[in-house]
Amino acid sequence: MSKPTFVISCPIDTYSGYGARSRDIVKAIIELDKYDVKILPQRWGNTPFGFIKNNPEWGFLTKHILQTPQLPAQPEIWMQITVPNEFQPVGKYNIGCTAGIETTIAPGEWVEGCGRMNLILGSSKHTIEVLKSSKFTKQDQKTGQQMGTLKMDGLTVEVKGFTQPVKQVKKVTNKKINTKTNGRTTKRSTRKNA
Repeated sequence: MSKPTFVISCPIDTYSGYGARSRDIVKAIIELDKYDVKILPQRWGNTPFGFIKNNPEWGFLTKHILQTPQLPAQPEIWMQITVPNEFQPVGKYNIGCTAGIETTIAPGEWVEGCGRMNLILGSSKHTIEVLKSSKFTKQDQKTGQQMGTLKMDGLTVEVKGFTQPVKQVKKVTNKKINTKTNGRTTKRSTRKNA
């Protein structure tokens, strides 16, 4: 029986914070040995590429990197590691992973991006709480008429495990997936499939 395809779009080969986050998350998912993991590398601003080549301990990732930006088929699981306004649902199940925000309100485009995904993973409870509490009035850009309220419609789940299909997720560290970081259990926000 073949493993489900898990495609991760991320700045995996960059010298950036999101690059480091991407490598740690991808490594943890590969180590689960439950998925056929494919990586769609992305740029991260003007940060340089070449981290994997310059750090041989990460060379194992090379065989997972897609050589062309075209996906051969819709993946069972799609993950994007980026800022929420860039989230796009591509897979049958879609995960958005973000470091989030350090303010007390998220931009409307971020909340809208989160609404396109099945599961949102944030770096902190603060990130998830800000995304969940941010609400905006959505207006038609042509007519100016109010279309409704833009907000994350979700439920909070305690972090317990990473199963197939992805319904629960653990905090990612360098070596393995843990449910606690610095003694604190993390929570994540999800929304039900439409």
